[in-house]
Amino acid sequence: MFALEADTWKVFWQKTFANPATSTWAATWLCSNTVNDTPVIDKQKRIIFLITSDGRLRALNLSDGTDRMKPAGMVEPFARAWSLNLIDNVVYTTSGRGCGQFPATKGAKAPVVPGQRLGDGCEQS
Repeated sequence: MFALEADTWKVFWQKTFANPATSTWAATWLCSNTVNDTPVIDKQKRIIFLITSDGRLRALNLSDGTDRMKPAGMVEPFARAWSLNLIDNVVYTTSGRGCGQFPATKGAKAPVVPGQRLGDGCEQS
């Protein structure tokens, strides 16, 4: 996550989030195994909310990037979460394309692999 000075584009602060999970399948254009959501900002509280690739919702101080809450599970790791929305102090998101919908655990077999059609090596359940 980067915060930039609007006038100079100079990095004001930046923060990196590790993801200890390993994706069950290779990245594709449908499921990139990276962060895709658009963060949302609570201007009154000066907090930016975002989902990291480990599926956790995070809240950062706009001024310096410090954590404003303990990370909370929001979606499965590597999910294709869409733009976040903040309504009445609740953060909402949706996800699509089946990315991350199955637990990212070694040995787990997904009934459908994102990016493949039935008959392309996927089993129908």
